[in-house]
Amino acid sequence: MRQNIIFILLLGIPCLLFSQKNEIYFDYLQKHALGGVENKYVLTLSAYLTDCGEFGGHEEKIEIKRNDRQLIGVLTIFETTCGQNGYKNRDKIVSKKAFEISDEKVQLVIQYIHKVLENSLNYEMVTHADNEYGVKLDWSEETDYDFKRIDISFRTYGKGWQAFEKLKSDLK
Repeated sequence: MRQNIIFILLLGIPCLLFSQKNEIYFDYLQKHALGGVENKYVLTLSAYLTDCGEFGGHEEKIEIKRNDRQLIGVLTIFETTCGQNGYKNRDKIVSKKAFEISDEKVQLVIQYIHKVLENSLNYEMVTHADNEYGVKLDWSEETDYDFKRIDISFRTYGKGWQAFEKLKSDLK
């Protein structure tokens, strides 16, 4: 009988501690400004820039993932592709850089998301050579689910949007 009690205690105490640790972590996520970015979700801030007008351009994206309590950003810049054959080579990466996102820099990301949302609600005149900026909070892995928690974008004509350029430099 005594062995059974010891056995139950040995199994029960770690489970109880694990449960308390999870509750603390979930409370942390609920209070964090980017708490929706957790192990199953990635926040992607993207820009497609039409360097070649209507004949092509390149994509840049910042993917924000969580590793426990630390947010990690990855800036990926893809090759500029112009002309008919360029559309086949859109996935070639020119540079990829990872960096930590401190709690102070989280507010910069939140402000950027607000700007994208504001611009997405404005009237836009679509042309063949628009730059497109977007924010997605989506599954971190490829799945069959077609559910995105956030998916907003807007288009603008002309040179790159300065808010995206500023965010890139501020986060590095």
